[in-house]
Amino acid sequence: MSVILLRVNNIRPIIVVTKFTNEYLNNIDKDLMCGFQELIAPIADCCELLDFNNENYVFENDDFMDTDHLSISGARKTSIILTERFGK
Repeated sequence: MSVILLRVNNIRPIIVVTKFTNEYLNNIDKDLMCGFQELIAPIADCCELLDFNNENYVFENDDFMDTDHLSISGARKTSIILTERFGK
């Protein structure tokens, strides 16, 4: 319902999936990924999906606290990319 309210007010929601390490991506449960896709499918047409794992942004090991959580440097890098892509 929240997505509908945003669209009524001419606001396009953005779903952001932050970068994971290659180790995480290579070992992630495929059912989990399918479940995520099923979860967002009903709203996919009215939202923009930015999955950093499907983009060519370069992240280093220092950009992660662990396999699927960004460190401060990774969060800053992500924020810069989002600002460049979508503005302030």
